[in-house]
Amino acid sequence: MKACAIRKRCRQNGITLIELVISIVVLGIALTAIVSAISTSVSRSSNILLQDRMIELSQAYMDEIVGKRFDEDTPIGGYPPVTNCTINTEEGDRGSFDDVDDYDGLDEAPTSQTTANFANYTDYRVTVSVVCAGTDMGLSADKWAKRVQVAITAPNGQVMVFTAYKGNY
Repeated sequence: MKACAIRKRCRQNGITLIELVISIVVLGIALTAIVSAISTSVSRSSNILLQDRMIELSQAYMDEIVGKRFDEDTPIGGYPPVTNCTINTEEGDRGSFDDVDDYDGLDEAPTSQTTANFANYTDYRVTVSVVCAGTDMGLSADKWAKRVQVAITAPNGQVMVFTAYKGNY
């Protein structure tokens, strides 16, 4: 005779087929949600890397450009300020650029003119625009500032534009 027959109460050990199917379905739904979340974050991680490189590249160019004199006629020390704002693009290579407006129209792949190492920046593009823009900042005349815009194009075609102002001093 079985022990269950002798005792009036018999406990079952294990799970039923219905319980097993329900737990498989719940685990499948949870696993699908987790995999979906991970794949979305992985696909965006390369975009973040491109954006970080674009920001680093623009910072290197901005540091180089804004560190130059306001105008060709600006004296050493910046005083007295020049009386007008002109954009005179200098011909030649970046090594000969000595003021902000020489960079106007620059369109190139990143080079090592700046202090950064651009070996990992293949297929990036840098475009620079410089305009007189004192009134953009609420100043009385355009002669008091120049707006420098650096546009960085990533290999995937994404473009980020960065803007800085150089004062007439």
